[in-house]
Amino acid sequence: MSFTLKIFISGLFIILPISLSHAKKIYVDKKSKLNSIKTAIEIANPFDEIIISEGFYSEGNIIIDKPLKIIGKNFPVFDGDGHHEIFTVHSDNVLISGITFKNAGVNYLRENAAVRFENAKNGEVSNCKFYGNFFGVYLAKSNQCKIKNNFIEAYGEKEASSGNGIHIWNCREVEVAKNKILGHRDGIYLEFVKRATITENYSAKNLRYGLHFMFSDSCHYYSNKFEHNSAGVAVMYSHYVEMTK
Repeated sequence: MSFTLKIFISGLFIILPISLSHAKKIYVDKKSKLNSIKTAIEIANPFDEIIISEGFYSEGNIIIDKPLKIIGKNFPVFDGDGHHEIFTVHSDNVLISGITFKNAGVNYLRENAAVRFENAKNGEVSNCKFYGNFFGVYLAKSNQCKIKNNFIEAYGEKEASSGNGIHIWNCREVEVAKNKILGHRDGIYLEFVKRATITENYSAKNLRYGLHFMFSDSCHYYSNKFEHNSAGVAVMYSHYVEMTK
């Protein structure tokens, strides 16, 4: 039994580096033959890295259904044309960084977002810019995800027609850190969330709350700053929420 276990573990250490060593970089550029991120995702293998050059991209709703790194160079712009959700992630282990997202369309049934993770673990959205989207980053049933160092701005005038900057629903162990969020309904909204860490965010000029907990337990909140919201923080039907600074 001991002998079998040793072989199994040894196999893991042999297989994993080989798998990662086959990851390749795929370059998307408006001036090249490969000028579509949808095409790049289609031809990519799991764990490849897609690098997108600066430019304007309007490709409707883009589905990410395999583990990938998607990295923008000089903040390429992805536009939802006021109609579409822009990136929808249905895979674990997806990183999105260095991209500008604009004009994800208003849809009250779907709650369109610039970036949505759905049933996806270990995702990350970092160092991105969001302008004029219905929802900015939306996590649904997605655990161990990180939302870090993003600028998220909308221009809402009425609560009923505005979405949230960061919206987290039915997730576990999420980290939200060092984001700047302006002009949404709620800056950061959590519902049915457990063990989230919310730290060093700036949430201002939102129509309702800077940070809003609903039915969210065992969460940690510290070193956040709220200005010019209707109210700073609302904690409703939630237990064991730790707030400091």
